[in-house]
Amino acid sequence: MVRFLRKPNLTEACDSFVTLAKQCETFELPAYAGLCWIAAARCEGSLSNNTGETSCLIQSARQFLKAEEYDFNLGCNSVSGENLQVNN
Repeated sequence: MVRFLRKPNLTEACDSFVTLAKQCETFELPAYAGLCWIAAARCEGSLSNNTGETSCLIQSARQFLKAEEYDFNLGCNSVSGENLQVNN
């Protein structure tokens, strides 16, 4: 029996990542929210929605900056600065 994988619905995936990102923001988990925004941006890019992709990347950058600020205020400075290097 041969089963074919269906093409993923990128719009649904993007909406799910955005919802998850907003939940992470609500629970004050900015690093995870940033990762979800990056995933949403990749979906938007695959859909050739440049405006949506750019918007998601900006949201991601804001969340990673917030995560870096939280870490700095706690005195838990990262040697590698992973929150600032995620989008590179």
